[in-house]
Formats: sequence, structure tokens, C-alpha cells
Amino acid sequence: VQQALQREAPGVAVARAGTGWQVLAGPYVRLRLVELISLGLAAMAMLLTVVGLCGVLTQSVTLRMKEIALRLALGATAAHIRSSVLSAATMWVLEGLLIGELLGTLTRGLLRVVVEANVPMMDWLGTSVALVTCLSVAALAAYTPALTASAIRPQAVLAAADESI
Repeated sequence: VQQALQREAPGVAVARAGTGWQVLAGPYVRLRLVELISLGLAAMAMLLTVVGLCGVLTQSVTLRMKEIALRLALGATAAHIRSSVLSAATMWVLEGLLIGELLGTLTRGLLRVVVEANVPMMDWLGTSVALVTCLSVAALAAYTPALTASAIRPQAVLAAADESI
């Protein structure tokens, strides 16, 4: 490749010649490494989010056991109870997304003023990906607590509550 280039353009200096992948491999190795590290950290953050949200929901179900048992005794179905737990998880995640989106929009607005960059005020693709990802994580985290809540036996819980009074 270097010989052909020297023949066609003799005054052009060539530091390195090769295929596109060979030439660009060096500069992009660092970027690829940063990308992989960021992806790993994001995966760990999602795992911690699932574990944390699952723990909070499990604690909520445990503390509300008598209420859930009473609702079941008064005719609520297991599907209603599961829906209640899933709704709680969804609302917490949506509140977090709303706060994050507001902070992101304010930051992008500040960036536009300070740096004079042509940064869009809304990142619709990023917002959509975050919404789908976070709602999926919330559903995953709420699955076990929702099943636990819907499997409560009202007779046993209410009988135990009467004995403790």
C-alpha cells in the first residue's frame, strides 16, 4: 500500500498504512476500554438497583402483611395485590426518572449557555431507553415481593394478629 501511494503521490508522507481497522485500532482501543468499563459499571448499578428495590418492596410487604391479609379477607384477589405492589415499584421508578430528566434538562440548558454548544434540550432517545430499562428493572425487582404478597393466607395472618393483641 505504501509503495502504491508513493508512486501515485510521491510528496505525501505516510506514517502508517493498512486497512481501516488496522489504522484505527490504536486510537480507539482506549475508547473501547472506557466503553466496556462504563458498561460494566452500568450493569453493576442495575443489579444493585434490583436488589435494593426488591429489599424495599419486601420490607414494605412484610410491614403491610396485616393490611394485605385484611384486603384478601374482604375479597381482594391475588391479582389486585400483585398489581398494588407492582404499582408502588413503578411509581417510585417514575418519580426517579422524572427527577433525573428534569436535572438532565437543566444541565443541558446550562451547558448550552456556558459552552455555547448546540446541545438539544431533550434527549428523546436517551429518555426512551432509560424509561424502558428502568421500568423493566422495576418489574424484575417487584416480581418476588408481589408474589409473596399475593400468597399471604389471611386466616393465618389475622389469627396471629389476634393472638398478639
